[in-house]
Amino acid sequence: MPDVSIHSGVRSPLSVWRQWRRKAAQPRNVQTTAPAQLIVIEGVRYVVGLEWRLLPPTRSLQRTLSLARKESKSQYVLTDMEDIIGFCGPLPYQWTLAYSAALHLAGRLSQGGLEMYAFALANGQSMVVALNESRPIPGFDFVGEADIARGLIDEFLAIQQGQPIRLVGNAGWLEGEESVVLEDIFAQPVRAARLKRLWADNAVKWAAGAAGVLALAVAGGNYWVEMERAEMIAAAQNPSIDPNAQYQKALAQAWAEVPAPGPRLLRQWQNLMADLPLVHAGWRLKNVECDAKFCKVQWSRIYGTYADFFKQLPPNCQSAQEVQEGDNALQAMVVSNHSVAAEDIETPWRNATLPRMDHALRELASDLQNFSLLGQLRVELSKPTLFGGTQDPLTLDAAVMTGQWTVQHDASTLGYLTVPSYGVPKRLVLQVSPTKEKSAMTYLFEGQYYVQAVK
Repeated sequence: MPDVSIHSGVRSPLSVWRQWRRKAAQPRNVQTTAPAQLIVIEGVRYVVGLEWRLLPPTRSLQRTLSLARKESKSQYVLTDMEDIIGFCGPLPYQWTLAYSAALHLAGRLSQGGLEMYAFALANGQSMVVALNESRPIPGFDFVGEADIARGLIDEFLAIQQGQPIRLVGNAGWLEGEESVVLEDIFAQPVRAARLKRLWADNAVKWAAGAAGVLALAVAGGNYWVEMERAEMIAAAQNPSIDPNAQYQKALAQAWAEVPAPGPRLLRQWQNLMADLPLVHAGWRLKNVECDAKFCKVQWSRIYGTYADFFKQLPPNCQSAQEVQEGDNALQAMVVSNHSVAAEDIETPWRNATLPRMDHALRELASDLQNFSLLGQLRVELSKPTLFGGTQDPLTLDAAVMTGQWTVQHDASTLGYLTVPSYGVPKRLVLQVSPTKEKSAMTYLFEGQYYVQAVK
């Protein structure tokens, strides 16, 4: 069995040290040069148990690598944002091509946010990896005995208590985990997870010197080529190009992706939601989320079956799919899709007359202020930014500005929602929370407005 490096974050530093001392006294035929565990899955070499560290923005990567060499580290790997770095000691010669299991999961399966992965390996050991925003969390990259792995899981869940955590694995330890097959997710390694070699300082200096000599030799021959290229580029560029023409071209492309203006799409959403029953064939309405293309509806089981639901679909339903949570068939959900009918745009955005920004924002803010009188209503109105470009709006003759407004309230005011002629509805989410007496319904509505900049 390969040697296992257990982070001090698994248990208290004293208990981990005592356990390691007890195991060190037992005779083992193991690889002792690397502080990380080496495993092979589907013929691919992976390293688990890297020492992950935050890379401070005030310290350069070269400085960090130089310090790691002094600590006898020999392999490293970086996250995509180069803000977290993982180290390990020397690996066997045949392991020169190896990948970080944690970083592979971050690139292959991660969906962002807090995530916990727990796997039972073929050799009787267990692997635990925790990620935050697709980045390994220091102290939670581990492989070893099952009881230690489960203790590490309990510690992570206790630290993140109350936070939404995505649970993935094949060991069945995580309640409601997404079950995956180990061989499927590790068969094709992510290139960014490959470990790089930490060369010794003298090797780095020798390579830098050789590169400097080569650069000087090449620079002399390429100097005249670069000079000629710079002259050609300068000649091809027209300094008299109007930035307004460039912006208007980009603006026309941006308008093509914006849905029709006005409240028509919102009315379709409102009508669709009004037709949905709170209970359908023994399934309770749980959530409705609408965008410009369709509405997705989630149904939770009360007493009905899949067969009951699919025997007669809800109104305006185009398709549906059953979703089972974990291994319990009783913890089930159905997701139905309801198409939103496309409507021809009578006045395309590019031909529409947009109101002045100051007038439009005063009108929109006043409408939201009046709407808030309905009681305990939450509204937001973001500041406008340039639409369709990155230039300074003050340098353009006809800049278009855009921003977003948001309304949150209970469903009693859903029918009062509206959209101005210079805005589009972006998203409408209806949440149903059943209580003993009745079902409490709340909604979140988001819209986007477009106005003329005022110089």
